[in-house]
Amino acid sequence: MNLGGCLLVLAAAVHFIAIPILRRILESHLTTEAYEFFAPPFFLNHGVVGILLLPLAFNSFYCTRGIRQGQRWAWRIGLATALAVLALPVALLAIMGTRYLRAIPFLVAALAITAAGLAMTLPLLWVRHDLEDWNPNSGSP
Repeated sequence: MNLGGCLLVLAAAVHFIAIPILRRILESHLTTEAYEFFAPPFFLNHGVVGILLLPLAFNSFYCTRGIRQGQRWAWRIGLATALAVLALPVALLAIMGTRYLRAIPFLVAALAITAAGLAMTLPLLWVRHDLEDWNPNSGSP
């Protein structure tokens, strides 16, 4: 989970770093009128995605210790977070296609999110059997 969290922080950083680069690209390719219409929601979306990746990273860091201790609540939070992260590259490809993967920042963010989703989901599925012996009267939620 910690590796996945680090990769999510990397993807968030790429989103924030890309905003000024994308601003220059859009300014040079769009008319002033088109830029004023398209740029604000485009950058809002880009910034919001970067911001929302950070709580996903936090969730992965937060539940790691509980997962190692076999606590079900931590596993559930971890799995929900991991599946949400794993859905991001699927949504990305469905919405954007592969055309933008030629842009290095886009590719880095897409690979980081994909790797994060896999790095989070696969270990959780692996340790699932350790939680089957969980006793609801043991005091752990």
